[in-house]
Amino acid sequence: MNRPLCLLLDDDAIAARFVCDLLAERGYQVTHAASIAAANRLMVGQIYRFVLVDRRLPDGDGVAWLRGFLAARSSPSTHCIVLTGDALCRADLPVEVDYLRKPILMPRNY
Repeated sequence: MNRPLCLLLDDDAIAARFVCDLLAERGYQVTHAASIAAANRLMVGQIYRFVLVDRRLPDGDGVAWLRGFLAARSSPSTHCIVLTGDALCRADLPVEVDYLRKPILMPRNY
């Protein structure tokens, strides 16, 4: 069974584990990178259906990296989401990008 590929770029180990587990439970194959450099290595030759990116990373701004990724991506069907504890407005993000505010909480009965 082919599971959709998902790249999670987040240096927060606890948040990353939560998101990886959440996505894996829903049938996604998740690859985790804790830095932009690691994500760039993982992107070579790989097409991800979903890319989730933390805003603040140890080696740069996740939104800036995402803008570059979107300009160079080989698959226009990749869905991108920014994960952040910062307050964002839509004007801060590329048009096709959504965001989730950290901490990400799930409803009790989900």
